[in-house]
Amino acid sequence: MKTTSVADRVRGLRKALGLNSQEELARLLGVSFQTVNRWENGQATPSGLADSLLDCLHKIVASGQALALVEEFRSGAFGGGSSRAFHRIYSLAFGVPAVEPAHRKS
Repeated sequence: MKTTSVADRVRGLRKALGLNSQEELARLLGVSFQTVNRWENGQATPSGLADSLLDCLHKIVASGQALALVEEFRSGAFGGGSSRAFHRIYSLAFGVPAVEPAHRKS
């Protein structure tokens, strides 16, 4: 059984999503460009939450919904917020409605 490295997994996922740069994947996941760069160069591994999001993105690619997700992302539908992106990724991966997080009043 062949084991895929984290670097190959992240790079392959980015390409499967049709994202042109590490910066785009970073914005989608709500992490820095440097973080994605370290993952793709094998210098670091994703944290538990980031790894879960990557798993969700793999499910989205496998289900054929990647194009819709990337189009939403590029249109600005996530408003640049990683929380909104997280909820949309999770909802697509598991087929459940996206629930917006409640914001606390100051």
